[in-house]
Formats: sequence, structure tokens, C-alpha cells
Amino acid sequence: METVKFKRDPLSFEFKQMMKPCLEKIFENKSKTGTVALHRKAIILLGLFFLLLVYLPTNSSLPVSVEIIGCILLGLVVAGIGFNIMHDAVHRSFSKNDTLNYILGYTLNMLGGDWRIWKQQHNADHHMHTNIAGHDGDIDLGKVARIHPNQKKRWIHKYQYIYLPLFLYPISYFAWIYFLDFQKAQRMRWKRIDYLTLIFSKCVHISLFVVFPLFFRSLSEVAIGYAIVLAVTGTVTSFVFQLAHVVEITKMVTATEKVTYDEIHQLITTANFATSNKFLSWYVGGLNFQREHHLYYKISHVHYPEINEEMKKVCDELHLPQNEYPTLISAIKSHIHYLKVMGKQ
Repeated sequence: METVKFKRDPLSFEFKQMMKPCLEKIFENKSKTGTVALHRKAIILLGLFFLLLVYLPTNSSLPVSVEIIGCILLGLVVAGIGFNIMHDAVHRSFSKNDTLNYILGYTLNMLGGDWRIWKQQHNADHHMHTNIAGHDGDIDLGKVARIHPNQKKRWIHKYQYIYLPLFLYPISYFAWIYFLDFQKAQRMRWKRIDYLTLIFSKCVHISLFVVFPLFFRSLSEVAIGYAIVLAVTGTVTSFVFQLAHVVEITKMVTATEKVTYDEIHQLITTANFATSNKFLSWYVGGLNFQREHHLYYKISHVHYPEINEEMKKVCDELHLPQNEYPTLISAIKSHIHYLKVMGKQ
């Protein structure tokens, strides 16, 4: 995809210059990549993942309610691995060691996706063209949804605030694994060998989540459990990424507008949410500090709270927008309301 070029706002340079000494102070005696705390979290998440993946299918005496809770927990862990391990690794911020970053990027392949496709769609398309119609794939959900004012309105969009969260978000991860990756690979004009590695990754995922459990459980039990895991993962990941950009306080722009790029562009198109919620910040890998992430994506998310404090001061001094929702619930309400408004306009 061709990169859109923008005329830089003078404030972008001023913001960057004011943040420079702040960042130098924060990282005077420490690395910008992940800390021991992040590595410990990675071990916890991966340990939980393999524990649940083995324990749930091999213990047929578990009550149905416990099995359902276990599948929900596994879905949350899968999303957590994506937020904390894969996401930082593909941004090369998990570790100083690029080889380790490369290896950990393959956790997405284990979970059903492909890190190479993710890198193109997320690192290049989304980060470089945030909320720009026709360039940011995260706001292009096809005919089924209207996220940007420039997208054509259809009668069904009147109900998108209902069917997106209740039906499409839960099936989004299934669609990602079995359909969207292949469509994106085709658009990226992959060679045959690339398709073979993609198919191999899908086979590894199916072996872990479907084939292995079938040795111990019936097809119907495996299908139901797998569906729960995918639904939970899809719902959680959809909400986390949508709350950062598809809410009432962020701006949707077009490639023809004379908007700013980099610092100012990211500040007006991105929102934080529930940054004081320490558990949420831990679980979503700092993705609730989305403004910090979009400006400093090569820095690990464990440092975002410190950067956030400095950014608030700079934004106040320059009278720049402080896009943030105080709680997770308030952000979700804003997202739902935005979908409702876009469906009726």
C-alpha cells in the first residue's frame, strides 16, 4: 500500500522537541525494551496457555460449568499472549535481542494468525495511516459496518451498534484465522512458498486446538470448546483495538485532507482508556495507553505509564487534545454510541 504523505504541522516538531528530554530522562539508566516484569508476565501467560490446553481436554470428569469457565479463561489467555508477547515482539520492543523478538512473533502463528501479515497490516498500514479511510484496514470492515463518515451508509448499519459487538466481534477471530489471512496474503502478492508456510502455521494451530483434544473428547465437545475460545478471543481483541480509535473523541480523516502526520495526527486519531486500572494495563499489554504506543511503538509497553505522565504535561502546555476515557465502561459506551451515530447519519 502506498504511504500517504502529509504536510507536517509545526506543532509536531515542537511536541517532539519537548518530549525528547523527557524520554532521555526516563531511559537514562534503562533500556527501552521489555523488563524482567514483562518476561515474567510472558512466562505466566505461556504457562497458563499450555496448562489449560492440556488440562481441559484430558480431564473429562470436570463439571460442564468448570469446562466452560476454563475455555473462557483460555480465550482470555490467547488474547493476552497477543497483547503482551506477540505485539511487542513484532514491534521489536519485547527484547534487545532481535532473534528473540523474531521467535516470539511466531506465537501469533501458534495462535492461528501470521506475524508477517500482522506486521504489514498493523505496523505499516494501521500505524502509518491511523483512521484514514481507504488506508487503515482496522476501520475497513467491508459492507457490514460503517466506521468512517466517507464509507457508504446502508440500511443495515442502523443496527451495527447491536450486531457488531454481539455477533461479529465474537466471530472475528475465526474469520481472521480461516479467511482474512488468505485474502491479505493474496493482496500482498505472496509467493507459493509463503502460502505453504501460512498453511503450515494453520495446521499447527489446528493440531493444538482441535486434533489434540479429539484424542480425549468427542467432536461436539471439542467444537463447542474451540468455539468458546475463539469467541472470547475475538470479542476481547476487537474491543481493545476499537476503543483506541473508534470512539467519539477521536478524529476520522481522509487522505485528501491537509491533516498532520506523526505526532499531531496520532494524538487526534487515538485515545487512551482506563490508564489508572493497573490490572487492565497489565492484561492488555499497555494497549489502553494507545497514544503512547502510537507515538513510541518501538518502546515496550511496560514504560508507557511513565511516558504518559510526561506527555500530559507537554500536551497541556501546547494545548493539544487529551483523548482519554477514565474507565473501561466509559470507553465501551462511547464506542457503542459512535457506532450508533455512524449507522444513523
